[in-house]
Amino acid sequence: MKRFRVLLARHPGHAETRLLEAELQIAAEDFPKARAALGDLAESQPSARSLTIMAAIERGEGGEDQLVRAWLAKAVTASRGPQWTCSACGHVHGDWQPICGHCDRFDTLSWEEAPQSEAALSGPTQMLPLIVGALENQSSDTEVTSEDISQDGPTDQDAPDADIVDIEPTNGTETADVSARN
Repeated sequence: MKRFRVLLARHPGHAETRLLEAELQIAAEDFPKARAALGDLAESQPSARSLTIMAAIERGEGGEDQLVRAWLAKAVTASRGPQWTCSACGHVHGDWQPICGHCDRFDTLSWEEAPQSEAALSGPTQMLPLIVGALENQSSDTEVTSEDISQDGPTDQDAPDADIVDIEPTNGTETADVSARN
């Protein structure tokens, strides 16, 4: 905290300052101060970062797992916050560069909220039941029989097992090397 005190004092009400201070307080395991630093950002400006910080605060204060999972579930589909985005092609970069790595245009990166596409949300949305614990709510007394499985469709024995061995990005496209187990 001593190292960051000057930086935090420069713009005390700014969202980035509040997020940084909350993260520092979590690292120091002072969860009430982290909650105070975060304030209402998780509700007023929800982003993946602010919602994840809120989940960490709840966990640190001994909150119930269901509440922690609820914050994480919101974080999965929330905005990623401002990022270096090319105004020409919309490509999002991890850091600022003078030339867009996607369209090769000069001076087009700006720090802004990147638009989210439906494709970006389809995978995380499918994970929500696992995060929130919807599967835990199913009755554990119910037994699954082989008759139930055959009525639902093919079993794992009907199809070969496959493992994804390697995924490597090559020139903006992804290739997957898949091998079947015998």
